[in-house]
Amino acid sequence: MKSVICIVPITGFDPSQTNVHIIYEQFHLLTDKNLAYNKESILRRLVDQTFADQMGITSVTELLNSSLWCLELPISENDEMPNLLDFGALMCDVINQLNTSLWFIRDNNVNIKACYIRINDTEKTNQSNCTVLRPALLSNTVNRQINDITFTTEEWSRAADIAMKINELMKHNSENPSPENHLDLPEANYNANLFIGNAGHFDYHQTNRIERAFKFIHSARTTMDTLLKIALYINAYECLFTTDSNEISHKIAERVAYYAATDQEQRRKTYKLMKEAYTVRSNYFHGKASDKKQTLAKLIDLLERLDTLTRQVLTKAIIQDAEIFLAKDIEPYFTGLLFS
Repeated sequence: MKSVICIVPITGFDPSQTNVHIIYEQFHLLTDKNLAYNKESILRRLVDQTFADQMGITSVTELLNSSLWCLELPISENDEMPNLLDFGALMCDVINQLNTSLWFIRDNNVNIKACYIRINDTEKTNQSNCTVLRPALLSNTVNRQINDITFTTEEWSRAADIAMKINELMKHNSENPSPENHLDLPEANYNANLFIGNAGHFDYHQTNRIERAFKFIHSARTTMDTLLKIALYINAYECLFTTDSNEISHKIAERVAYYAATDQEQRRKTYKLMKEAYTVRSNYFHGKASDKKQTLAKLIDLLERLDTLTRQVLTKAIIQDAEIFLAKDIEPYFTGLLFS
């Protein structure tokens, strides 16, 4: 019997304080080392002497000391053998969907360490068909600290629900079936670092507002540059809250304030935050010197407040108001919001 095994070790997640049971797109999250060492485990079928000879002891150690997303799919006689690099890149994309959606729970630096793929054939003793992919870009927190963070099963499940909701909103979702339909992959150069979409192949002009906004958020979370993070967050707001370039900073700040807050004091604070962030973004993108009063500590504080607001706004936009932001003309909604 043949099968394709995919195991994805992750970093930035601390499973020691919680007993997590989660399945996402047929991937099982394995955090219990006793299960990992079990004679019948997927990990045992991936790692043998042939694997150790090819991948090296460092890879073996990495797998034995990480939380693992594990997937095994049967290959029938009628299935074409998958291109392992293509398949692995696409599986990285699947896990990145969930990792990115964890941001909706709270800021984190959960990342894929690698993606190990192997064709398992129980009829052969010498299995040499295995490979590994490693991502070039990693997400990080707004304060750029590297910490392992605990997420409960309920939080993983909520992130999975959000990831699936985002998938529903993406026009390219029809080209991205679940893992079991990927055994016969087209020849393509996949980008394993995109959080969503046809693994790197998308037409920007065919994307919707929510898709564009989330791509900017994903880009912001993979840069260590605080100023660029702020600028990319503002780009996400431009995707969602305006369709023209007239009085854009005032318009976005006003609309976000009315959309995110209900009382006048909170609206004033939100408006001030957006205007401050927009000034930083404008100076950065136009190559101007920054205000000397804007120390790194103050910029990080600004980014943390902007990150919290953005999480609130995007959650509401995706879960509650997707139809509003996917509409061709959003002006009537915001006009009504301002005069309500």
